[in-house]
Amino acid sequence: MPMPQFFQLLTKGVIFFSALGNYFRDDPCECTFFPESRYASDSDSDLLKRAEAIQNTIAGGVGLTNSANIVEINLAAFRRLGRGPRIKTLMNWERKAFGTSVVCSCWYLGPQESAAMWRIYGGETGIAIESTPKRLDEAMKTFEKPLLRVFELCPEVAPVRYNREVDDYYSTRPWLFKSGAFSHEKEIRVFAEVTTLLKPGVEIRFDVKKLVKRVLLTPIAEDWEIDSLKACVEKLISASGFQFEDGVCVSSIRNSDFPSDPTIKIVSRQRALKSISHILFRR
Repeated sequence: MPMPQFFQLLTKGVIFFSALGNYFRDDPCECTFFPESRYASDSDSDLLKRAEAIQNTIAGGVGLTNSANIVEINLAAFRRLGRGPRIKTLMNWERKAFGTSVVCSCWYLGPQESAAMWRIYGGETGIAIESTPKRLDEAMKTFEKPLLRVFELCPEVAPVRYNREVDDYYSTRPWLFKSGAFSHEKEIRVFAEVTTLLKPGVEIRFDVKKLVKRVLLTPIAEDWEIDSLKACVEKLISASGFQFEDGVCVSSIRNSDFPSDPTIKIVSRQRALKSISHILFRR
């Protein structure tokens, strides 16, 4: 994670949850998988009701002026479509709606660190927060609602799937599917749905002491940079009143060779979360 986000966590006790739509540019396939069964049992009137709800969400989420007129124009065009084009249009509208109504925090999960993830998201001055699913769950029990009203009592946690294996839980959450091209990220998402989002995201408060097991420093920097970075981070943590279980450490990648990533296996959400030894905050 970039250093400013770490400062934000220590000084304000919050994690920034980005609007899902912010990820659409990096991954054109983000939130595009909708199971065929999603609309199979919907009558024409049901599809229209979905369309009305989605259009109102989109209009509110992006702050459109004259939104009522725009919504009615779009719905009038929707009514003229046949069933197949209606469903395709609904999928596109739903994706756009999720872009402004779902916020999430992305983590890397696995038994070991990833050099690729450090280079992509950490760089020469980045750090990683190590936690566990249990710690994350405990930290969320003290969840405080932001000013924007959140539908869920607490954000949810689930591993991202990199194929199209669907169950009841994943079938209603298309933002938990990603292209296999991103499977190296081994992503776990903490997400919540909000009613209105006019900014790039929202800050959500967590119990920092329960959340953080240890802080890892980038393996990419020079020795003198790491020494200075470690001293500064330790002073900031102490000044903020925190003392993490395993303190501040330099990434083990700096002195170790790791085997290739194992084949990713699809397991249930509950089993996957229970089997993770640690998770690293990514963005």
